[in-house]
Amino acid sequence: MKENETVELKKSTSEIKEAVIAISAILNKHGSGELYFGVKNDGAAVGQDISEKREDIERWGSGLRRIYDECKQAGVKVEFKKLKSGFLSVFYRGGFVPDAKAGTAQKTIQKTTQKIMELIKQNPELTRRELAEKIGISDSGIKFSLNQLKKKGAIKRVGPDKGGYWKVIGKK
Repeated sequence: MKENETVELKKSTSEIKEAVIAISAILNKHGSGELYFGVKNDGAAVGQDISEKREDIERWGSGLRRIYDECKQAGVKVEFKKLKSGFLSVFYRGGFVPDAKAGTAQKTIQKTTQKIMELIKQNPELTRRELAEKIGISDSGIKFSLNQLKKKGAIKRVGPDKGGYWKVIGKK
């Protein structure tokens, strides 16, 4: 295993800040990614020495709970998987579906953009947040889909972010 555009490797949980920054960038670019602790950048497992202090293990467990709770609140799907050398955290974002084939994820994105188009036609003054609430995905998922629709020339924003409106300008 080696680091790549969707895999981040960290030697220890002491690198949590760098890990969060890296996984955020991966999620923003690719929609899903993997974060491994206890693994060097070249893929060599170094493990995590957490057995010395019981309180460290308890903090580690409560940290995973906090990560899970924050991700849930932000609309980010996260899975924790036990490995021989530690654990794996897998983060999913926007219209991406865990363990789905690329075609299924693409269909989900298409359905989302279709719903956005319908809602904008009904009410062009909807905000990103209102679209996210109506469709049931995160703000960042809506932002991704709106950018895709703008790139395709299907919609454009008229006026400022506050007080402006969406205009359907072509077929998607």
